[in-house]
Amino acid sequence: MLPTNNLKEGEASKLDKFPIDVYPGEIQNIIKELDRVYGYSNDLISASMLFTMSVAIGNSHYIKIKDGWSDSSALYIVLIATAGGGKTHALKWCNEPLMLHDATMKKHYDDELQAFKRNDEQGDKPKAKQILLQDFTMESLIFIHQQNERGLGVYVDELGSWFKKFDQYRGGSDKENWLSIWSNQMVKVNRKTNSEYISIQKPFISVIGNIQPKELESLIEGNKFNGFSDRLFFVETEDRYTPLNELEFASEHKAKWFDVINTVVRKELNYDTLGNVAPNMIPCSTEAFNTLKDWDNRNLEKYNSTPDEMQLIPKSKTHAIRFSLILEMLTCVVNGKEIETISNQSMLNAIRLAEYYVRQQVRVSDILEQTNVDKLSKDKQMWYHGLNQSFTRADAIDTLCHPPFDVPITEVDKFIQRGVNKTKLFMREKHGSYLKVLG
Repeated sequence: MLPTNNLKEGEASKLDKFPIDVYPGEIQNIIKELDRVYGYSNDLISASMLFTMSVAIGNSHYIKIKDGWSDSSALYIVLIATAGGGKTHALKWCNEPLMLHDATMKKHYDDELQAFKRNDEQGDKPKAKQILLQDFTMESLIFIHQQNERGLGVYVDELGSWFKKFDQYRGGSDKENWLSIWSNQMVKVNRKTNSEYISIQKPFISVIGNIQPKELESLIEGNKFNGFSDRLFFVETEDRYTPLNELEFASEHKAKWFDVINTVVRKELNYDTLGNVAPNMIPCSTEAFNTLKDWDNRNLEKYNSTPDEMQLIPKSKTHAIRFSLILEMLTCVVNGKEIETISNQSMLNAIRLAEYYVRQQVRVSDILEQTNVDKLSKDKQMWYHGLNQSFTRADAIDTLCHPPFDVPITEVDKFIQRGVNKTKLFMREKHGSYLKVLG
């Protein structure tokens, strides 16, 4: 049975959980154990694992839908969470196999470079290999990608810094390059240092990072996301505090995760006759293709009837396709098999993830559409609505310091001053007199 396609969820009122059961049972156990021992939320770990798998696959494999239509596993993942909560540690845990891979490659490069220098720099200069980046410009990113044809993962602790770099150096071209990278289309830059022209025929870069809700709002208002936001896979993570416990994480779980990622990273790249990277094309099984087609036809009805969803529906299909490749690769490696086709089960699970993508997009829209009044706690919303459109401090005290509110005078004063100076709920008309900015 096809999963229900709820592209119109209405106003999201609570955190939507990442469907961890799209993962194989052994991976689910790792996620649950990380939550139990370290307090890493399932949403955070699940999204981080998706990123790590995406980067490990890179340009080694594409999914083939039909002749002339293929896609990579690249994702731009945005973890929405308040400060703290173990996000950095959780991301580091999932990406540790890739970090150790980079450390090994760095040691290998250093040894080769020393040998190159001892040989009076005769022959080809060795190329530095790496897979994860944290600090970069678009110019340096493309240069590094040129030496790492498998692809790259951008792992940014505070994702706001990534968005703020858009157009910082290139006079408006960074965002266009990121759009091209998402679509696996050629990207190019001119190096300022030596006027070298660099192009990547088949770019692969996945991105993950954290962003706080208040920073997300400022970026949207600053038009940083225009023509870009529907490519972002938002994952709102649980805001909680987990006290220290005496539990220990089972070593076999960590060993299993390392084995999975290392197995994928070791898969060889293919090249065409011109020396360009040529990913292994993984076709859909007949059943998986029909599942995707039937789900897409159902989306077509919504596309034609609900203009507000036109932007999300095509990208939900793209995400479903990319998710299916990641999930199939993960399932095959866990079960000790070689990937040959995209199974129907992987496609069904990918569609569930794609619908989660849509619900998260709706959730972000709900967050951004909240007024400053909506962001207040329930009791303070009642205080706000209890005040007249125009009021004095004496009016506020007379209203809020008596039933049904019974607010202390000091709290009334704090509410008014905060409303004027920070939350912008009120505007001071004159000394001691205020006007509600929102009705």
